[in-house]
Amino acid sequence: TVMGTTYVTAKDSNSVNVKIPKDADPGDMLVMFIGGSASGKKRPSDPGKGWDAIFDIGKEDLNLKAFWKVYDDADDMEVVEISTGYGDNIFEENWNIDDGKNTFVSLVGLRGIDDKTPVVDADADEDTRDGRDGEAKAPSIRAEKGGIVLACFVYDDPHVATVTNKGYEMILSSDTGGGDGMAVAVAPTSDGKTGSIYAEGRREEKGGGDDIGMSVSFRVNDS
Repeated sequence: TVMGTTYVTAKDSNSVNVKIPKDADPGDMLVMFIGGSASGKKRPSDPGKGWDAIFDIGKEDLNLKAFWKVYDDADDMEVVEISTGYGDNIFEENWNIDDGKNTFVSLVGLRGIDDKTPVVDADADEDTRDGRDGEAKAPSIRAEKGGIVLACFVYDDPHVATVTNKGYEMILSSDTGGGDGMAVAVAPTSDGKTGSIYAEGRREEKGGGDDIGMSVSFRVNDS
């Protein structure tokens, strides 16, 4: 069950603070998608101690990575910090962004997910579809009965994209405000493969015409 998402963006050296979704409780699973775009040599760093990496793809011009952790009581007293990885540019209670890097983050709260080995499978592809109309494809991955799959898409065009596969519900679909786009969708899974997951934008947009599609499947907690 999705317990909500928080979504934050930054550009032009601004800082943002990533917060836990208000309806999430200790014991829930937190899944963070971190996207970055724009020219230069910087990529957002990892969210720090306590987070487990799921997948990481893309170069400086467009990139996406995902992490998970179990929300515990101590998280109410902590902040999620992400730096660009250059020097000591980490500010408390902020995700530090420098040098005009466009960065966008979705933090999703999930309930009922296995808290030991939550991820069944994950994969991602770059430049999955041609054109500037927001078409993109996340790869087919393995899944388990009763679980869920999250599909995340990032663009270096300002797309407000929608997943077109039957049975998927949009969690997030937004132009980042920095000339980019991010979308996240969820669906229940059964044993086998999810099949490719498709997204499309509302119209053609000006921009780089690049995309990344990522799929992550989770298993439920049997207890």
